[in-house]
Amino acid sequence: MKYSDIKELYYICHIDNLASIFKEGILCHTKARELKYKDVSMREVQVKREIKTVPGGMNLHNYANLYFDARNPMLRKRLDADEILCVLAVNKQVMKQQGAIVTDGNAASGYTRFYPSPEGADFLDADLIFAKYWKDSKDDKITQFVKKRMKCAEVLIPYKIAQGNIMRVYVSNEQTKGKIVNEKIPGDVIINKYLFFQEGEA
Repeated sequence: MKYSDIKELYYICHIDNLASIFKEGILCHTKARELKYKDVSMREVQVKREIKTVPGGMNLHNYANLYFDARNPMLRKRLDADEILCVLAVNKQVMKQQGAIVTDGNAASGYTRFYPSPEGADFLDADLIFAKYWKDSKDDKITQFVKKRMKCAEVLIPYKIAQGNIMRVYVSNEQTKGKIVNEKIPGDVIINKYLFFQEGEA
């Protein structure tokens, strides 16, 4: 993958967190715990992240994490609550912030590698990260595990991502869009059914 191939980065969150995010920015897990927020992450994954340290860097919970592609296993597991979920599109320029890290898969995995950003993007497999599906066509469990891990490749930003880097908000339906618009959240709110594993390409 080349930096030029990246259009935007993504952050998955609960819509009730938007007011705080547009005020405080996207915070790392450690800083977010100081505020009242609704966590949509998986507890078992956060347990792993809590004890993992980036080689030559900090604990994972001290980084705000973004995905290269939000249409991934994490979002797929949360679709039973898609009416309260949204995806923030973030300017890829954050990859150039000091201390930013690129991962070639889910950062909590023991198989994932970490690289300085943005040049670390050169080590990532764009075909796997942006693939429509991660299930292996031959039902090979090992290959499927690799694809699933790599689909969740991340960009890690120390401590926080300033709110000025948020470009737009994606949602799955009109009802969720209406809730956000009524709260007068700044920026465009766009329905993207494809992103949320529904019919349609946008």
